[in-house]
Amino acid sequence: MWIHHAWNLLGASWEAMVRATGTTTLGFALWTVAFTAVGWASGVVAKWYELKNRRSPNPLGQAVRESARAGEFLAIGVGAVVVVAYGLFVAGTIFEDHESLVRTNHVLAASKADLQRDLDVRKHTMVTTDPVFPNTIYLLQAFSGYRYAEAGRPCVIMLSAPISTNSMPSMIAQFSNSVSGCTTFGPVDASSDPDVETRARRGMVSDKIVFHAAHGNQGADRLFTNLSNLIQLTRSYELPSPAERSRLYRIPQQGEEDLIWLQFGPDVKWNEQLHTDVVPRPTEKNPDKL
Repeated sequence: MWIHHAWNLLGASWEAMVRATGTTTLGFALWTVAFTAVGWASGVVAKWYELKNRRSPNPLGQAVRESARAGEFLAIGVGAVVVVAYGLFVAGTIFEDHESLVRTNHVLAASKADLQRDLDVRKHTMVTTDPVFPNTIYLLQAFSGYRYAEAGRPCVIMLSAPISTNSMPSMIAQFSNSVSGCTTFGPVDASSDPDVETRARRGMVSDKIVFHAAHGNQGADRLFTNLSNLIQLTRSYELPSPAERSRLYRIPQQGEEDLIWLQFGPDVKWNEQLHTDVVPRPTEKNPDKL
């Protein structure tokens, strides 16, 4: 991991150096390294030409040997200048990264404070601008409407959900029970009873609630319509038999009740969540723009 960060630091420092000197890596290689080599080679050629005119034996070899020391000092001098400059830019890059982290830390600290204040408010108050507020209001209205449609007939609302489902079934159970006037049953802890998990999963639909209610129950039809505006539902007329109901729950007028079974699938969301979760696909004209 540290090698990766070190490589990024060295690369960023190098880019900063060549950019500050008005060139690029290719320009550095051409105008610094290549010109240094050409300068030394020019001295060798000049020495070779002089020795050749003197008719010295092996003028080229002698020219190279006599210019070698000058070439070494030239390479050392150029290398020292590059190393010193590069070291300064490494230090500058580290300092800029530090300053950037400090600024980011200040922004995050301020943002954290704002978020903490918002969180404290939302712990104790339902904010009217949050989607949960209209969702809750319409949910209560839907079950209140079902209560009036039932006109006093005994009713049961049963909820089931597979293990590892979100908290929506429990929330709906709590709110529906407070306004519907119906006996509310579930969701039962499926981990303690394998039959409960089997019943919850048999026929469930992913991302939806299977709305089980009898044919001709106008109150249930009205509730289905109202809940469909909030949550993804699918209709079903399959209900537990009277014998099964007697094992599931007990009420005073057993067998005369209207039963609604809300069978939650995994990962059920509010309709407004489905709209906000959609990510636009890139267009052909501008594939990078979302």
